[in-house]
Amino acid sequence: MYKRQGLATAATGTAKPGITNIKSSIYAAFLFSILSQNLVFLKAIQLMKPRLQEKYNWYKLNTTPYFLLDIDERRKELFNLASLLGYSKKGMVYVQRKSGIYESLGNKYQIFSTSAYLKSLQEIKVLDIAEEPKRPTIQGFGKSYIITDEGTYAKGFIAYSFSTAILEGALSIPVFKKVKPEMIEITIKFSIISKERMRNYISSIDSKLMKAGRFGNVIAELEALRAQSATLKKDFDEFGAEPLEFQVFYILHARSPQELEVAAQELIPQLTEAGILVDSPNSRSLQKEIYEFSARFSKRYSSTISIAKLYPLAASNIIEEGGVFLGIDDTGAPIVIDTFSRVNGRSNPHWIISGTTGAGKTTTTALLIDRLKKIYKDNVYIFVIDPLANFNRFFQGDSDVFSIVWEYGQEMGLDPVALAREGGINLGDVTDFLVELYQIPGKLRGLMANYIEKCRSISELLKNVRDDLNELEKQKLRNRNLEDLEAYLLNMTTNPDKLIYYGETPTELLKKRTIILGLKTDDNRHKRLAATLLILLAWAQINKLPREMRKIIIIDEAHLLLIYPSIARIIAQIYKTARNLSTGIITITQLVSDYTKNEYSKDIFQLADTKLILKQEDTAEKDLKELARLSDEEIDYVLKSETGQGILKTGSVKTFIHVLLTEEEKAKWRAGV
Repeated sequence: MYKRQGLATAATGTAKPGITNIKSSIYAAFLFSILSQNLVFLKAIQLMKPRLQEKYNWYKLNTTPYFLLDIDERRKELFNLASLLGYSKKGMVYVQRKSGIYESLGNKYQIFSTSAYLKSLQEIKVLDIAEEPKRPTIQGFGKSYIITDEGTYAKGFIAYSFSTAILEGALSIPVFKKVKPEMIEITIKFSIISKERMRNYISSIDSKLMKAGRFGNVIAELEALRAQSATLKKDFDEFGAEPLEFQVFYILHARSPQELEVAAQELIPQLTEAGILVDSPNSRSLQKEIYEFSARFSKRYSSTISIAKLYPLAASNIIEEGGVFLGIDDTGAPIVIDTFSRVNGRSNPHWIISGTTGAGKTTTTALLIDRLKKIYKDNVYIFVIDPLANFNRFFQGDSDVFSIVWEYGQEMGLDPVALAREGGINLGDVTDFLVELYQIPGKLRGLMANYIEKCRSISELLKNVRDDLNELEKQKLRNRNLEDLEAYLLNMTTNPDKLIYYGETPTELLKKRTIILGLKTDDNRHKRLAATLLILLAWAQINKLPREMRKIIIIDEAHLLLIYPSIARIIAQIYKTARNLSTGIITITQLVSDYTKNEYSKDIFQLADTKLILKQEDTAEKDLKELARLSDEEIDYVLKSETGQGILKTGSVKTFIHVLLTEEEKAKWRAGV
């Protein structure tokens, strides 16, 4: 289970009468049996009391990926929940995570959806009213479990003790690894009590402490009471919290008694680690009471602030209409993202995808391409710049894909000056790229930029320089800088690079909706030059397409390019302007550290509103903290992630993710993991 950050220090005291620890002693067990024997009598007394029927309303509550929120967002969530509890006066917070099926593009995935509700005695106008959530009814009993009308086996747990150092968010849904229950229910049943009653309780704690102090007998239990008292006083005096009485229930549902037992064995240690001790009595009558949330024992005193810190609403439900199903979070909830939609705090459709070798970034991108094609059909163009020719292999035989692989020594027809003019790239950025690539002295940079501004191709650039040199020669004049520039240009147009600049680009480029431009070369310098010009080619093609049509440029192995400031600057420029053309840019790198190489690569990271961070190497730890702004526990998660697991941040939403492939996709792309 993902460890919670920070301590809730939820001061919780015992409400009397009641049992505080069913298993702790023979005395507690004796009281428990006495209470059980007198249930009929107590119920009869209750029936004799005339009282008005209480009317409750049910409201839908939003869940949040609480553990991935920053401190300020967490505090806001806690105070909102505390306010709701205080205003409701009496009722319950009910959370249900249930197994289900999510269908996307004809495929079915097992998911676990989380729903949360508030049962309130008071009317709350700021929340949407809801129907009472449906629960399976009791059909019978087994040896230590309930049999429901839905054919599941259920077991109830009730919290009987809370640590003074209880972890924040301790009542969130646990994570099950061995077996996933069909359903888990978490309930906080609460009732606001009078402040006088709470003051008397705190006074009784203080009195016990004073008496124990006289005899030097301040044992651990009393120290716990001292901590509870101090926290409660702070909640009331500083935060204006309301005092309340509460109970916590857990109900597990499984497909068999064996699975139920395995799930219970996973649940109890997780809750204990979080600071909550629970018990599951074998008595049928007590199981029935727990299942129906009607048990009268294990009631505790606390405040609305401290109960809110136990936050049971920590779950993600990210389903954006018309989006791509990517996978599930750590609770099994589906993650469906439409990055072209400006929701959840996004302002652009740009991505970064980062993961070390074997993390699953290539397969995840192939999945993204394939599902985007199926969802948007004729309303999307996808350009893939593939320096290692991975994606060409993935989409072989796909009739909707134009795929080409250039080998070293082939003509490509990629003139940087012509492409920059077509795509609206700053010619100064192209000049810097060529200056850096060919190690042209800085003193010649301005001269070269001046000539590039006046020409439309590399060949015209060389011709103009030569014409001016010939004119100077006629006048018996010399220009050393111009002569040096000509030498560098000759180097550009006579070595093997000239094959990249000369020739014709394929005329079929825009006849297909998915265009994969691959390279096959072991020459890193050739790879760097050709890949950069393929980016310019894709950008030039996008400028020819209707503005409103969705378009995507995917740059694989971008870490090979981002280390060069001039190339990173070109990519950053496209990131900045692409949104206006309904275009998303996706760069794929091995580590988040690849985005720290220069100011432009850092810009690229910040400009991407969607970041998928898969497994990282230990060397990236510092950058995960400082650049990606992950917490220590989030960093630990991505350092230890398995293939396809990581953290997804899209706009204002951050969630754990496990990318899910269909069996067909696994068979098709397994080699690219």
